Amino acid sequence: MLVRSLTFWLLILIPLTGILSSCSRDQTWIAKFNYQDKEYTVRIKDVKEDLLFTARRHGQITEDINWHKNYLFSKYLSQDIAVLEVLNTGLMNNPDFKTAYDELSKQGILHDVIIKQIALEQFRKQFRKQFNDNILPTITEKVLREYYEKNKDAAVEERDGRIIQLTFPQVKEEIYDVVCEEHWHDFIKAWNEEMKKKYNIVYNEDGIRIMMDLEINYIDKYSRPLGPNAALNKPATASSTLKKGNEAAMALDGQEETGWSPATEKGPHWIAVDLGEKMPVGRVVVEWGEYYPQSFVVQISPDGYQWMDAYSVNQATGGVNTVNEVLLENINERYIRIFIAGNTSFSLREFEVYN
Repeated sequence: MLVRSLTFWLLILIPLTGILSSCSRDQTWIAKFNYQDKEYTVRIKDVKEDLLFTARRHGQITEDINWHKNYLFSKYLSQDIAVLEVLNTGLMNNPDFKTAYDELSKQGILHDVIIKQIALEQFRKQFRKQFNDNILPTITEKVLREYYEKNKDAAVEERDGRIIQLTFPQVKEEIYDVVCEEHWHDFIKAWNEEMKKKYNIVYNEDGIRIMMDLEINYIDKYSRPLGPNAALNKPATASSTLKKGNEAAMALDGQEETGWSPATEKGPHWIAVDLGEKMPVGRVVVEWGEYYPQSFVVQISPDGYQWMDAYSVNQATGGVNTVNEVLLENINERYIRIFIAGNTSFSLREFEVYN
């Protein structure tokens, strides 16, 4: 997989680092497809973050393998297939793509993730154009009237305690929107079915069951009480400070009204806490302010000087009252750091650690 896109109010992540058996489990494949004699594989590590978050958001685990298959296709396989469909049909000859590609190249940030994002945008434009050209013209006045007659009983409103029947002209625009939405979903479904056959998609049900077990264990861990915040009012340091009152300690005081901000946009940026002694760390909670970085890394250290990545959050979420929560496994350390690479402006309201 080239990229994952997550934008949620709450970010729940599980690190891929851990004991050897955990790493092996994360490498288990769960879906495969073929394109021009080349095999593409989706492994647990590619979908773990998203599926665990979905399990947390719903508060329960679905034991329906078909649900997982559909989710894997709609969330991952369909995107990769869409990119391949565009990249292998002369995308570089498209002036819009070429312009974006050249501009990113000048900035030195062009990589597979960016290419996928551009290709997906190009695909969406082409896909929408096909719908507009081929499907929208079929939604005629006759179709709308037939829909109205079939659902006439629902076209009512209450006025002064009376139920009033709405006429076709009164609800025509609303019906048009509903019919368009239905046709759009049918259009997507037809494309999905065509791609499933074209690319010979195969699912590994044993691998999916392993993923489901991970979801169950995850919910069990997440449901446990947090306990005390081990970082509360502990010594903190940072790469820089914007002004007095924005020191690193302000992000560890337990007050959401205070926080830490770096002096400038120029990175890298970091904030570290000394827990006082080595201890198990199972959860790191980060609450950003209105401005926040796109990504960050949770790092650990035995001495506060040599740091190792514990988990990389590739798509952070932020804004007022937004929390990024990272569950960690097999971590036992004294120093914890939030590291932000690149140039960006942000504020960090709270930095909490739980064991």
